[in-house]
Amino acid sequence: MTPAARVQATIEVLSLLLTGTQAADRALRQYFRQRRYAGSRDRAAVAELLFDVLRDYSYGRWHAGPHLTPRQAVLIHLLRAGTNPLPLFSGEGHGPVVLDEAEQALLETVRTHAEQPPAWVRVNCPEWIYPRFEVALGAETEQELATMNERAPVDLRVNLLKSNRDRVIEVLAEDGIAAAPGAICPTAVRLQERVDLRNHWLYLQGHVEVQDEGSQAIAALCAPAPGEQIVDFCAGAGGKALALASSMAGKGQIYALDNDAKRLARLKPRLDRARAHNIQMHALQGDADPWLASMAARIDCVLVDAPCTGSGAWRRQPEARWQLREDTLPRLQGLQDRILAQASRLVKPGGRLIYATCSLLAEENEERIAAFLAAHPDFSQLRSRTDVSDDGSLRLTPLRHGTDGFFAISLLREPSQSAA
Repeated sequence: MTPAARVQATIEVLSLLLTGTQAADRALRQYFRQRRYAGSRDRAAVAELLFDVLRDYSYGRWHAGPHLTPRQAVLIHLLRAGTNPLPLFSGEGHGPVVLDEAEQALLETVRTHAEQPPAWVRVNCPEWIYPRFEVALGAETEQELATMNERAPVDLRVNLLKSNRDRVIEVLAEDGIAAAPGAICPTAVRLQERVDLRNHWLYLQGHVEVQDEGSQAIAALCAPAPGEQIVDFCAGAGGKALALASSMAGKGQIYALDNDAKRLARLKPRLDRARAHNIQMHALQGDADPWLASMAARIDCVLVDAPCTGSGAWRRQPEARWQLREDTLPRLQGLQDRILAQASRLVKPGGRLIYATCSLLAEENEERIAAFLAAHPDFSQLRSRTDVSDDGSLRLTPLRHGTDGFFAISLLREPSQSAA
């Protein structure tokens, strides 16, 4: 592919992203699956340009407004990066067509604009959501969101059913891969450089999984004990269920639930690799699923890793901030409340309910817990040895902890009078 063709490919992939909810890496795979002529260098160059544009997207919104097109976004980024876009927009070599008058005028505006950008532009954040971060993050808002524009590190979770952290770090060092212990979790290993381990025997044989250390900390907050019954209520592909199994020495039972059977099915090969035999999968068939009624008030610990904006994981998915719509937040809040109430019915008296999100917004975190506790007086906040914050909740951010942004809190269902 010519440099111009790579620019055109970037515009086309960006169009796919901004009109849907696909993750960037998946959109790239889909795009190039239909274009086998593109080599590995072409794919890498398009991916790099795409992520650079996404991390610079707010400047395009500032200059062109909310109806910024993918073509305009790429144009503005190239100019800001010191590349003259005119030779690339020539219509030759499968490249983008020549600029029209409006696009030339936009470029001139960007070239001559002298005004200092506002904070939401500097940190590459949608304007409407920036004040919500200020409420949640206070004086560190701009620093935290600036950190969100950096590339996330690669963390591994050691599967204690098969290995230990020291041994994993030793094996990686023998293969020339520098790694260090995580700062929060005893199962966490952080790679010192980005390496794809999917073909390494440690991964293929289930000794490690790729998992952010913050996500591992949420599993640790559950404080799983061998022999307990635990439900991972929104299990997805099962990363936290696997972390729980690793800590339980194969004893007890974990139920991985999700309403998306295809997503849950991705857990099966991971179970086999990890040798986690105490996990059962169940695809929920709506709110009236008989399984829920059969297990009411019988579970020691229920983890609700709730659907959310994902604002704490923007380092990994820079496209997600621009796919988010203002009317999505209240819909998510309603869903979070409903899931929390539903999951709480599974918790036995004296059991634990863990609520977690990969969001930094108070509307999805503290406010949801306040609403839940007001409606469920039989639950109260439970402090744990794994707490990070003074009030007993877990709050992790990229700036302070080097992890993705997470919130989690542990609630206790009060023991019944007969059990007291």
